[in-house]
Amino acid sequence: MPDAIHGATAILNGCETFLTNDKRLESLSGINVVILSNFLSS
Repeated sequence: MPDAIHGATAILNGCETFLTNDKRLESLSGINVVILSNFLSS
């Protein structure tokens, strides 16, 4: 839940990218979502 609140806050404040490790937020619309574990494993 906290990441969802952070995601909503990021969107409302015009952020372009949201960094998280919560894979449930990949479908968040209105912002690019980077999953930290995917980014670090590549």
